[in-house]
Amino acid sequence: MCEPASFIITKSKVIWSKVTDSHEQIRAEHQLPGETNPVAIRSVAVEIAPPNRDFNQPVEDWIWRVDQDLLPQWWDAAEARQRVRGILPEWMAVRVVRSGESRDVRQGEAVYVAAGGTVQAVYDGGTVQTYTSLDRSILRHASAVLIDRTTSPPVCYVGPQ
Repeated sequence: MCEPASFIITKSKVIWSKVTDSHEQIRAEHQLPGETNPVAIRSVAVEIAPPNRDFNQPVEDWIWRVDQDLLPQWWDAAEARQRVRGILPEWMAVRVVRSGESRDVRQGEAVYVAAGGTVQAVYDGGTVQTYTSLDRSILRHASAVLIDRTTSPPVCYVGPQ
């Protein structure tokens, strides 16, 4: 299962998405081929996730994981980890509402809300995932989505209630 934050690493790039943490969807969004040929692997799926899904944890404490079995000959895990940690602040700025931050979420945006973060409203096509409770009244459009991961299984709300 893909966890936030998910990336695809190539020899020259670290690729991520503003709307998903699915490696397959990231590959599709950036028109990267799937990795079905074990002899010619061109990219590697990786994740770096906050411990206990606490997005307020310092990024230095986040847990690194390679999310595929076959690796290309050019793969250097230490160098890849450094590249991902270098781009993680950019991912955080786009994908996470941290403690003390507040924002609206609009079409084409998908964010995680950390404890103490505030989403004022979710508009057409915006998606919010949370591991803390949020009031469903933030949903302002029929296609606005709130995924509440405080329960198991998660509960998904769509549109104003």
